[in-house]
Amino acid sequence: MHPVTLPDGSVTPLRVHLPEGEPRGIVILWPGMGMGARYYWPIAGELAARGYAAVGSELRGQGDQTDRASWSRAWGYHDMAAVDFPRVVAEARAIIQPEGVRLPVYFICHSMGGQVATLYLCRPEADVDAVVTVGSGSPYFRHFTGSPYRRLRWGAPGMAAVSGLLGHWPPGPHDLGNFGRQSRVHMREWAGFARRNRLRPRGADMDYRTAAMDVTTPVLTLTCGGDHDCPPESAMDLAARLPKAAEYDFIEQRLGHNRWAREPKAVVDRFERFIAERGVAPD
Repeated sequence: MHPVTLPDGSVTPLRVHLPEGEPRGIVILWPGMGMGARYYWPIAGELAARGYAAVGSELRGQGDQTDRASWSRAWGYHDMAAVDFPRVVAEARAIIQPEGVRLPVYFICHSMGGQVATLYLCRPEADVDAVVTVGSGSPYFRHFTGSPYRRLRWGAPGMAAVSGLLGHWPPGPHDLGNFGRQSRVHMREWAGFARRNRLRPRGADMDYRTAAMDVTTPVLTLTCGGDHDCPPESAMDLAARLPKAAEYDFIEQRLGHNRWAREPKAVVDRFERFIAERGVAPD
């Protein structure tokens, strides 16, 4: 484990899965909301078997990341995109990259991790060669049906309200999405995204919406068969926010919203094909 200390003193542990021999590139795995990095170990192993150094990171306040949401500790999309993501990329390079060599860095992002990554790509310090998101899209309630529709249409505003009252979103029997303890700022921003289809990050130091129009880093947004938590319309909406960079594709295999990370062959195959098609595959 390699600890990354953030400016607030919290620690994001990185778990590195190395290939045999010199790595062809670095793939950083970003989890979904409420997911710990351990869940993604099977895909990390698949990537390492194909010659990549796979780095399992955490989102702020999740898994083994040490920050804890409270009245005095709150963060949102901007904090993760502007602070956490750059720190993790720089540390991954420092750990893995041989002196005098620049390895390509790729992201494979799940759900919330992909939403944050689209903001990171807008930043001038972004240092990534390609991004693949899986089950990641706009949470706008009108893209959904059934229980996900109800959860986003009515549950998301309720979560924001409860978080505002308690100072954080609490885990427990009423946490129907299994999101775990979450920052009230993050919940308010996510609920607003779900309600209005527009993300307004607190404390943003740039206009992310305008900057996204000029991002050219290759991005592939994927959904898998059986994923009711991110239907194609949701993922295509996220891709449309990066018009010069992103494309959408569908994996017919019924891997749902999460199972692809445990049965990763189809996603890793598509990742390798995508970086080859976009001309950013390792030499």
